[in-house]
Amino acid sequence: MIFANIFHSSSSQERAAAKSQLRSQMRSKLSGMSVQERCDQSELIASKVLSHPRFVRAENVSVFLSTPSEVDTDVIVRRALAEGKRVFVPYFQPYPEVRGGRAAMEMLLVEDVRDLESLPVNKWGIKQPSPEDAATRSTPRHFGGLDLVLCPG
Repeated sequence: MIFANIFHSSSSQERAAAKSQLRSQMRSKLSGMSVQERCDQSELIASKVLSHPRFVRAENVSVFLSTPSEVDTDVIVRRALAEGKRVFVPYFQPYPEVRGGRAAMEMLLVEDVRDLESLPVNKWGIKQPSPEDAATRSTPRHFGGLDLVLCPG
């Protein structure tokens, strides 16, 4: 199983290769779904997440902001904000001198729906805070960490 290989591989190269293979398989599955299937799956997932006790109890939630080819997380993000939860979204920042040109990810606070809607789209087609704005946003460390993390895949 690829997922197990990610965590049990002996080198970072093996982990990277396993993650790449898993991403490729997931992209293939998602691209094979119709718009209606993706919509139905998004509704089902949102329903399960929103009623799950861990979501209900969570105060600090990290949620990926989906692209059109992924399960739609918009309902989950908006509901979390409406319930007064702190919502953190991924911010991809380049560290070329440290990570060989690969991006690093940090979770940053989204204040409200207006803030969410105003986020620009990055080069991967994902909404995220702008680099100028990222420096002023709170991170989960400011609030004692995350209670729940929802990630793609």
